[in-house]
Amino acid sequence: MPNRTDDNFLNRYFEKKEHLFESKYMSYFKIVTCILCLIIYLFIIVIEIRTTSDTVTGILAQFQVMISVYLVVSAVKNGYIIGVSINVIQFLLVAVNVFSRGNVRSAPGMILPICTIITITIIYFFSKRLNQKYEEIKEQKEELVTLYEELAVTEGELFNQNKQLLEYNQDMKENEEKLNYLAFFDVLTELPNRKMIINRLDILITLSLEKKMKFAMIFIDLDNFKRINDSMGHHAGDLLLQDVALRLKAVIHTDDMLGRLGGDEFALIIQRQLEEDEILEYIESLRKEILHKFYIENTELTISASFGISVYPRDGDNSTDLLKCSDTAMYKVKEDGKNGVQFFNKEMKDKIYMRMELEKRLLASIENNELYLVYQPQYCSDTKQLRGFETLIRWNSPELGFVSPVQFIPVAEETKFINYMGKWILKTACAKFKKLQDKYNFNAILSVNISAVQIMEPSFVQMIKGVLEETGVHPYNLEIEITESIFISSMEYVIGVLNELKDMGINIALDDFGTGYSSLSYLQLLPIDTLKIDKVFIDSIVGKGLEKHIVGPIISLVHQLDISVVAEGVENSIQLDYLKEQRCDCIQGYIWGKPLNDDDLNKLLFQLTSGNSKENTVESRQELLGESIGEAI
Repeated sequence: MPNRTDDNFLNRYFEKKEHLFESKYMSYFKIVTCILCLIIYLFIIVIEIRTTSDTVTGILAQFQVMISVYLVVSAVKNGYIIGVSINVIQFLLVAVNVFSRGNVRSAPGMILPICTIITITIIYFFSKRLNQKYEEIKEQKEELVTLYEELAVTEGELFNQNKQLLEYNQDMKENEEKLNYLAFFDVLTELPNRKMIINRLDILITLSLEKKMKFAMIFIDLDNFKRINDSMGHHAGDLLLQDVALRLKAVIHTDDMLGRLGGDEFALIIQRQLEEDEILEYIESLRKEILHKFYIENTELTISASFGISVYPRDGDNSTDLLKCSDTAMYKVKEDGKNGVQFFNKEMKDKIYMRMELEKRLLASIENNELYLVYQPQYCSDTKQLRGFETLIRWNSPELGFVSPVQFIPVAEETKFINYMGKWILKTACAKFKKLQDKYNFNAILSVNISAVQIMEPSFVQMIKGVLEETGVHPYNLEIEITESIFISSMEYVIGVLNELKDMGINIALDDFGTGYSSLSYLQLLPIDTLKIDKVFIDSIVGKGLEKHIVGPIISLVHQLDISVVAEGVENSIQLDYLKEQRCDCIQGYIWGKPLNDDDLNKLLFQLTSGNSKENTVESRQELLGESIGEAI
């Protein structure tokens, strides 16, 4: 970087030079001076010609030399030309005086102009060179000034950049701390999150390998938490989760770690060496602590929790297994009525092994052609005309044998395999239906069950459109069956999806009504066309109590909402007669038809559409198909 003192000196020097040499007033002064000098020089020549005194001539000659030098110095190029010109004139005049008049004494006067010309020539070239150097130095000075200005600007930019870098570093440090907090802590409860819990488990496992110590992992799940969200809103649910976290933090041992896994699930790692009875006593105290009343937005709430316990290394030698085992033990508490504590045991371990085996086999079931579809017919109760078919999935595994949908459907939903399997079911059923429609020229409903996991998939509606376009099935021939559990995730979102399907012309059926999260308000909120009464209610018709009267009011109420009713699981004439009496629209059950495989479905449709066959009645169809038709797996 240039020295500022030297730079100031150069500035002062060049400013002074510029003032002396470039002022327009000085230029005028030079012109006037040169003219005056020229006049004086010519006047001196006249005097020299007329005078006879050598002393006066010598003095005047010195003045001539001084004037010539001054002209060169002051005007440089122009002064040099004038100086040379007047000295040549003087030489010529002296020469004329010597040669024409024979004045030999004037001969030395010829030498002086020549010497003067030589002298001013030397001075001119020196001055010219000096001016060139000056111009070079001036340019260098301008370059230095420009460079200095650029350096000053660069220095300012660097200073600002350095300042910004410091600010960025500070922001990055703060963001890193925030990201670290978000990565390892739950924002709502400020407890360690799932990642932090797993990291701690991994650390404890590593330490335990060296010190041969044990620890416990507790999975905590609040009971019936969804009811609070549904009745009071998610904000109240969040406040409750915060209060639960604070209450548990206040009573757990300082050496233990409490965290939130997500939703209403918490985890507790007991890092101390406790026996099982001590662990049980400790967890029981936590369970009782949660039972104390909570006050959320001036509302008194009482909740309970289910606790599952796994112990290292007995129940697992890695964090994944320990979490899975404690989760399994917790679900065993849920099955037994909730609000309890359960250690993981060998029976549960076998169950987990079977679950893993089931999951592994299921993921390969479609590729191995192990899944197949059956179709259970639905009939109009008054006319006995075919309404349509409900598509049912079946699985025949070479290793596991026939697996019930009750077993593998939940596994498919948990693994999200249901999305792939659901598309396969829909595509296979639609392709089969279209082929049969083209062959037998009939018009009916193809009903396909849809999982809650499927409907929450963003591409679900687009998938439905794609299958219909690919197979050629008309939307009004397709019926999507949903259950009440589908609304657990987001009622608003699901209703939006169902409305999109209805806009396409697809029918919507609500299945298993009354067995899940039953609410009559659903019937007003949901864009459904059909309600299917679960077999549990149909079975109650045979009883002698008041239960059999529940089905009638349901049918009457649903009809008032302009919704048709299908009764599932109708197996005997008592149920059938009662449903006819209550004007139930359609019947589905073994009394009129079991689930049919492809061959039996072809036989049924051939019978229904054959003009020369027996009378088109349910009895004739059963006689044709026989008892072996469509055995349910």
